[in-house]
Amino acid sequence: MRPFVTPTGTTLWPHVLRYTQGRMARGEIVAGTMVRTRSILASFAAFYGKRPITSLGRSHVETWMAERGPSLGPASRRNEFQAVRQFTKWLKLEKLIKTDPCQAIRAPKVPRSVPRALTGEEVDRLRAVLPDRRARACVALMLDMGLRRGEVIALQVGDWDRTARTLRVTGKGGHTRVLPVPDAVAAELVAYLDEVGGRSGPLIRRLDGLSPIVSAQEKARSALTKTRG
Repeated sequence: MRPFVTPTGTTLWPHVLRYTQGRMARGEIVAGTMVRTRSILASFAAFYGKRPITSLGRSHVETWMAERGPSLGPASRRNEFQAVRQFTKWLKLEKLIKTDPCQAIRAPKVPRSVPRALTGEEVDRLRAVLPDRRARACVALMLDMGLRRGEVIALQVGDWDRTARTLRVTGKGGHTRVLPVPDAVAAELVAYLDEVGGRSGPLIRRLDGLSPIVSAQEKARSALTKTRG
């Protein structure tokens, strides 16, 4: 992240410092997040200048966003607005302003991107570089059953019913679904669990404290990148 100019002497900057220091002290944010938040709020504070804090209104936020907009992508615009909205909400809670100027402003929309599917050739190359049964089991669960990375990590041995050939998957928000397990995936899981002797606990075991699929992902990504390049 580029270094930012500290807007010393502006109305809002002392409050930005107190706001971010407080969140850091309460464990709500880490050091990196504090720096990024200060960078965004420094821009807003510099724009607002030395106006009285009681004059802070919706038009100031909207004008600042309009000026920042052309240099930012949709996700960055939304992130910056969210940072300012949390800050102005805090200002109101601290009774420094009477009305939250962001309350009536809609957050910028972020267009949903369409994921690019792997081609059959890319899938074959990916499978060819997987280093072990553990990696093959992970990739089979994701490619053949459509599981997300976090869903694979959360799987327990007890989630797989070998007799019924089903897998209980817990997704976002704690929502659970039961999926049929294709023969090819079942074969990979059987081979992997027989190798590690897994009868309970996580379905995919961790190595060296890393998440189950990091090593396979990195190796596969490297191979695909070289082929595409």
